Amino acid sequence: MKVAPCAIAAVLAAGIAGGIGWWRCALEAAQSGRALRDAAVAAVGRQLDIRQQRLVTDLGELARSIAADQEFALKLLVENDRSSPAIAGTAGRYIGPMGLAFLEIADSTGIVLSSGHFPAAAGNRSWLSAAAPESAAAFVLCPNGAGDSLLLLAARFRFSIEGAALQCIGGIAVDQAFCRSLWPGGRSRLLLRRNATVMAACGMEMPDGTPIAIDRRRFLVDSLALSARDGSGGPALIVMIDRRMH
Repeated sequence: MKVAPCAIAAVLAAGIAGGIGWWRCALEAAQSGRALRDAAVAAVGRQLDIRQQRLVTDLGELARSIAADQEFALKLLVENDRSSPAIAGTAGRYIGPMGLAFLEIADSTGIVLSSGHFPAAAGNRSWLSAAAPESAAAFVLCPNGAGDSLLLLAARFRFSIEGAALQCIGGIAVDQAFCRSLWPGGRSRLLLRRNATVMAACGMEMPDGTPIAIDRRRFLVDSLALSARDGSGGPALIVMIDRRMH
């Protein structure tokens, strides 16, 4: 049976067109995936900036509230009674409503007047007062007393009462809840990595402490480094887009 040349040409043309069409679809899908990944990274970055700015703003509002507290000023400046609940209990009253894991009120030398997360620290020197930046937020590894360290987004805000220099020092735990507050959802996955293991995951099941192993054939990946002030530079947010979801 003879096949006409025009028929062969038609079949070849159809095959070539189909192949071109497949590659075009694959290219468009890849470009779409990369665009989604880049958009997700930008969204995470924006939310991170918002959290940092909000922490500094909230500490500033707390400082102004304490500066306007006449009983706090009376006990501190007139009666010199630092053990008074009006002073020692201040951080404990604010730490919960502010959504912080760490909150201290300290004098200019870093001696703690009030601690919301560890009330017994009053009278001791604040470790975080030297580590947290002033009027800005940064990631800080804070020793937790169990041979490990807690990753915090921390900031410090200076203020004064009648010439007495004070500071508010606050920190947000960088954990699952923090990670979820940054996650843009949709096809994106967000991992919080530290020391090559997972600290938190959004959009997928990965228990804490799981070693990082990403299937790059399935996911488009980018990351945002969370360089801690101790120079470790280990923590990072890993943003992933699932190629198989449409």
